[in-house]
Amino acid sequence: RSPISPSPSYTRAPVSPSSSYTRSPARKPLSAGAVSPERKPSASRTRDTSFNEVKRSDVQNLSLGTFEVREQAVTLTHNFFIEKHREQPFNHYEVVERIGEGIFGVCDSVRRRTDDGLRCMKTVNTRDAVALGMPMAFIQGEFETLKMLDHPSILRVFEAYVDQEMLYLVTDLLHRTLLSTIVDQICAMAPVTETWTRGVFQQVCEGVAYAHAKGVMHKDLKLDNVMLTTTDPPQAIIIDWGFAEMFPPERAEVFKSETWGGTFSTMAPQVIRQNFTCKCDVWSLGCCFWGLLCKQPTAFRKPNGAVEVHPYPFTPPEGRSQRELDSYLIDMYRGPDYDNFGGSAEAKDLLGKLLLFDERHRLPVRSILLHPWFSSPEEVMLSRRQLDSLTMFSQSDTSERSALIARARQLPLDDLQDVSLAFRSMQHCDGTVKTATLAKTLRRSGIEAHVASARADQISRNPMEFTFFAGALHVSAILSES
Repeated sequence: RSPISPSPSYTRAPVSPSSSYTRSPARKPLSAGAVSPERKPSASRTRDTSFNEVKRSDVQNLSLGTFEVREQAVTLTHNFFIEKHREQPFNHYEVVERIGEGIFGVCDSVRRRTDDGLRCMKTVNTRDAVALGMPMAFIQGEFETLKMLDHPSILRVFEAYVDQEMLYLVTDLLHRTLLSTIVDQICAMAPVTETWTRGVFQQVCEGVAYAHAKGVMHKDLKLDNVMLTTTDPPQAIIIDWGFAEMFPPERAEVFKSETWGGTFSTMAPQVIRQNFTCKCDVWSLGCCFWGLLCKQPTAFRKPNGAVEVHPYPFTPPEGRSQRELDSYLIDMYRGPDYDNFGGSAEAKDLLGKLLLFDERHRLPVRSILLHPWFSSPEEVMLSRRQLDSLTMFSQSDTSERSALIARARQLPLDDLQDVSLAFRSMQHCDGTVKTATLAKTLRRSGIEAHVASARADQISRNPMEFTFFAGALHVSAILSES
């Protein structure tokens, strides 16, 4: 990495972005003193020498007409800022409390020593996990998987630490509730509404569609692996990507895996047979959909003798003999109990398409989202503050964009709700925002057509993922925080 020379118009400490990112000479710096080409800066209004010193008032007073078309599009991705450190994390994080325990490790809420921000740290004893038969690739794979995924419906990872025995995975701390706890409400004869279910399930499907577009299948989708950060309106986040597996996206229809993994209650029949594609996730989504709208969950006895409420359409066998598995596959072939499904006619039609036994006939998730049961995304109008942020971002150079995206990754989820709403309203079926869609939203928000198209092109000519989008739409909030 080599430092980029600062602009001759102001002084700034050199930065070292990746050598593949170069500054266009036509770019104007992200500046509190940015002015339109028709005006000259007054002697009393000079450029701040530090990016951190930009004031909120300076950001909000930027003219919407100040921009110029970039000669070269530069895309910075979120995983540029996610690192794995070969040390223990306790110099950087303080453990607050234990929030969960598993076979191979624990989850703790932790506080960052630099700013007191709360996060979750998952600690895995790699030696114990390997000794119990867990492949090392699975143990380390969750970090690599989450590192490449960037969507508001998918758990964010910040960094990882490793030593000789432990893997420490630092993610968002989700304070709310597991989607599976909604089953308690259903058991109490107070079923959730179909409208509420639509909001949750659509977000989960959007996250899975994005993951598939990136070449990742989850393989363990269930109600226990969806968290709600808010319940009204619901905001869903998919967690626990430990069984996830990568595949070539261009061969999604034909790429076959033989690596068994997941939970029997939502496992696709092809996974049981160890010959499946990414459409195993479509079956699992169908099981979750049935659970959210079932009239009354059943119960089943686990292999260890414990009885558990079962909010899924197919009850797994008590044992795992070939005879029991064959009988279970026959039940899956016959289909779910529609009499115990409380959804509308359109919901039942969607359920039937999700739980097709032959995966060759199952639609991919991106096509499932086109089903009439799902609602069309509500078109949003961007606020003046958001429009100012986009203008500011369009005028920034590569190093300044890098700083904005890095800071956007650190913002708490509660501060990104408006950004998530805007992103979901604009996202394509692959879970990214296209330049043309952003331009359309700018026009709808009152920007002239030729200005909107040029500005969207300045921001990015490539599909935008969530963190990049947040960095562009949330500039004023990021700078006021700093």
